[in-house]
Amino acid sequence: MVHNRRCQLKLSKSYMNHIIHSSILHGIGKVEILRGFYTNVACYLHMKKIIAMHPLMGSDILDKISREITMM
Repeated sequence: MVHNRRCQLKLSKSYMNHIIHSSILHGIGKVEILRGFYTNVACYLHMKKIIAMHPLMGSDILDKISREITMM
């Protein structure tokens, strides 16, 4: 909520709560996906690199959304 004020994003409390809950579910879901990768070593080694990049991918997505909101 501090980030919302500081960046003047004007996101509703409901929308911010949705983001919070989605991020929690995302983290829980990631555990199950990783469990599947552990059973296939070749898949795991390849996907480990991609999974490690997911915070940067998420940041890029949020930056794009933020720019689109700002343009409204």
